[in-house]
Amino acid sequence: MYISIHKRPIDLLTALFLIMLAGNGCSDNVHSEKANLTNACDASIAGCVDGRLIHVPSPEWQDQIIYFLMIDRFNDGEPARNDQGYNLYDPTKESHYSGGDLQGVINKLDYIQNIGATTLWTTPPVTNQWWNAAQNYGGFHGYWPIDHRKIDQHFGDLDTYKNLSHELHIRGMYLIKDIVINHTGNYFDYDHEYDPNDPTVGFEFVGNNIPTSAPTMPPLDMNNANNPEHVKADIYHWTPLVVDLDDPVQEWTYQMGRLDDINTSNELVRKAFKDVYNYWIREAGVDAYRIDTVKYVEHDYWYDFLHAQDGILNTAAETGRDNFLTFGEVKDVSKPLSDSAERKLLTYLGTEEKPELSSIIGFPLHEELGRIFSAGRPTSWLTFRVKAHLEVYPDPYIVPNFIDNHDTPRFPGSEAGMRQALALIFTIPGIPVIYQGNEQNHFDSRQAMFAGGYLTDTDQFNQDSELFKFTQTLAKLRQGDKLFSRGSMELLADNPTSAGVFAYKRSYKGEHAFIIMNTAEHTTLLNNMPTGLPDGQVLQPIFSDKLGNNTTTLVVGQDGTLTTEVPARGLLIFKAENKSNAEAVAAHSISVDQDYRKKTLKESVTISGSISKPNSTLALVVDGNLDNVTSITADANGRWETTLPVVDLGTHKRFFEMYSTELNAASERQQYNETVVKANWDVAFKDGLNDDNGLSGNIFPPSESTFGKQMDIEAVRARSAGDTLLLDITMHELTDMWVASNHLDHVAFTLFFDFPGLEGIKPLSTLQAEAPDGFLWDFSHVLYGWGNFLFDSNGATADKPGQKLGTAPSVEVDKDARTITLAYSASALGQDGWAGAKIYLTTWDRAGEGGIRTLTPAGADWEFGGGERSDPLILDDLLIELPTP
Repeated sequence: MYISIHKRPIDLLTALFLIMLAGNGCSDNVHSEKANLTNACDASIAGCVDGRLIHVPSPEWQDQIIYFLMIDRFNDGEPARNDQGYNLYDPTKESHYSGGDLQGVINKLDYIQNIGATTLWTTPPVTNQWWNAAQNYGGFHGYWPIDHRKIDQHFGDLDTYKNLSHELHIRGMYLIKDIVINHTGNYFDYDHEYDPNDPTVGFEFVGNNIPTSAPTMPPLDMNNANNPEHVKADIYHWTPLVVDLDDPVQEWTYQMGRLDDINTSNELVRKAFKDVYNYWIREAGVDAYRIDTVKYVEHDYWYDFLHAQDGILNTAAETGRDNFLTFGEVKDVSKPLSDSAERKLLTYLGTEEKPELSSIIGFPLHEELGRIFSAGRPTSWLTFRVKAHLEVYPDPYIVPNFIDNHDTPRFPGSEAGMRQALALIFTIPGIPVIYQGNEQNHFDSRQAMFAGGYLTDTDQFNQDSELFKFTQTLAKLRQGDKLFSRGSMELLADNPTSAGVFAYKRSYKGEHAFIIMNTAEHTTLLNNMPTGLPDGQVLQPIFSDKLGNNTTTLVVGQDGTLTTEVPARGLLIFKAENKSNAEAVAAHSISVDQDYRKKTLKESVTISGSISKPNSTLALVVDGNLDNVTSITADANGRWETTLPVVDLGTHKRFFEMYSTELNAASERQQYNETVVKANWDVAFKDGLNDDNGLSGNIFPPSESTFGKQMDIEAVRARSAGDTLLLDITMHELTDMWVASNHLDHVAFTLFFDFPGLEGIKPLSTLQAEAPDGFLWDFSHVLYGWGNFLFDSNGATADKPGQKLGTAPSVEVDKDARTITLAYSASALGQDGWAGAKIYLTTWDRAGEGGIRTLTPAGADWEFGGGERSDPLILDDLLIELPTP
């Protein structure tokens, strides 16, 4: 997994650019009236056009840090642009324009640069469909383009965009433009009939779209299947909504999300897109393209668009950009311990004979970050994922990596888990991407950064916030040492059964850094990690998180290994120093008589062994958990004996080690399987079918055809033994057409837990309702297609869900049986067991990025109906009372 870095020599244009940045070329005293800039560049400088520094050489992309923002939700610099006369400006609604614009972005470039970003990526700034009447939703996001050559009036104009390019370039920063090729807005549908041989059959225009009834850029304006000239032009795939993503014909030609699918095999379409996106490089100095919905376009298109003689890369090279980056969105994720998504993403990089994009967004890694740092899954899963990242992609160093974005829920874990996820993307090969609000711990993907914007009362540009400073420190670490952006990587340690240790090594030009994390909420044991360094080598801490975990120098032990205790949610970064402390190397050992590796245990067993120091204390450590150990004392001969417990319901992977804190010594890890079939209790609860009509009896689901009866609960089975509770939830209907990570389409579960003896609260957070009589909830669980996270009631209100926990139950979906099985751990909630607990199960639906779907009296395709906006957001419910022994 070692990958060499090939450097290009600095050319004349780069040299001129560096001189200019040093002060020879841009000056506050030079003014350009045309550009309306006070820091205009001199026309004698290469790349300077009309006072603006438009063209600069490409950077080494692996050294960059990207800041990604939504223009409408970032900053309002020109309030006069907010209302374009159609009453679509309403910052109180997620669906409407909030007021952000390009001038607002320019005004906050110092903020973006101060966090450590070197490159800016914005959502598409081009003219968009402003309102889709069928979906009752606005195009503030920029991904429904109608004219790719013009800047949307809400955001600015061409001069403003060129000013943004200039302001970035004079800072030594770069501009990434987000582009959409696959589709335009939603102007026509095939809802009732469809004949692939006759596009007029079932064709329906969507009425009341704003500002136009069709795209305005030729040839995309030819969108009427009832017009023979338009049909002959063949600009669109006249197709309905995709229902089977496993069918390549549907994937490449049908409508995704009801957005009109463009025929990208058409030569007229291809020429139009090459012309317009060559224009943006020449005219505005764009340095890279992020390409939306790449997987819905045939492969040959990308070869032609990028690599043809009149394609993007040749135009970029003509402007001095010989390393123009193109990276695409292929929103596929792999199951744990599978690299199927990476293999699919790889196909969009093309072949040596027919290359396509230069990189692809790291969606498989993003999904794994949630599993590991939020849901508490085994860190060995992350080892597999990072290894796939390194080995499948031809150049993993230019893969953009992120923890969340505008199309996903916010990072679902605790702040501590989020810090670890950020640290990982900053210290592994790839380009780290900061999405606006990561640095301010935003809770909603579409939340505005500026006061008065969506969900925001006060400005969110606080450079003294904990997460801003944390991210800034990570950026300084990466920018200050090429080891983290260019070094080779070796995976060293993980936990194969649960949350726990994860460690790796970066090496570059004879220097070595070690990144050690503990993803668990308890102290964990790092046991005999190989370092590749000599005994006694000193490891010096170079990064301290806010928990103060990284202040102690470590010394490499026997055989070049490292054994240490890693605090709960610890993040430790060390660098090998050129000095040794051989006296600190201990020479003790612990052995185990039995060998249970790869065996299945169905009941508790006795284990025994020896320790090199008689009468010393040692501990049985299961799954690396040092906060829940069995302590024992060896006898005068160094012999010891204890019981290895096997009590938790279900089948679990486990491992154990014997460890002595006093001697800093541990036995070899033994991994085994634990199987407990018999539950202490097993109870069933029934719920009536077709009662999915809300607490009032009048609520009905959105009218979009794919919703069906997926929120109607049929039955629940609950069973438990030891630490484990298994809930089998059977639904009236269960589908998986959207290929969400949790294999759920249109159902969002919120489960509330009431434990005996705890003080809970009555309001059901975010659901606009209160718990049943006699029920005060202590913990809640939110589960939907793209989200799975736990909260406790600390800080919870009617509007906010409380404090996120760093774990989540496992989820198994049996589509044929219409059943979702959830596996909970009592100890993960700080509880001893499940006896006497009560659970209140509710259903509703959420959008892919996590927002709760709204309720209105009339309802709509994507809105619930039959009630007021303030009514309870519960479609079906069931109260579950667990037995008391």
